[in-house]
Amino acid sequence: MATSLRQSVRFPPPIDSQGKPVCVLRQEAAYICRLADVTLERAINEGEGYRTVAQWRKAHESFWSSPEFIAELDDPDFRLDDDTVVVCERFELIQRL
Repeated sequence: MATSLRQSVRFPPPIDSQGKPVCVLRQEAAYICRLADVTLERAINEGEGYRTVAQWRKAHESFWSSPEFIAELDDPDFRLDDDTVVVCERFELIQRL
């Protein structure tokens, strides 16, 4: 079950590999859900080419389990499971820069 987040969050624009802003986005929606409850629609809408939730989950678990991510969390005991809570966001492209 997903829980909608109503708080609007301001964030810097996405940047390219040279640190240059590439677009302006507007957050359309944000919600939290269990990792096991991420939908196929969410996986596909991410725009990374995922065709299944399993592909989406494998890629994200790889990132979230990386030594760099764990170090950033400062929680060496962090483990992912079906009940791990994730934040899912949907954005609208306002302008390409």
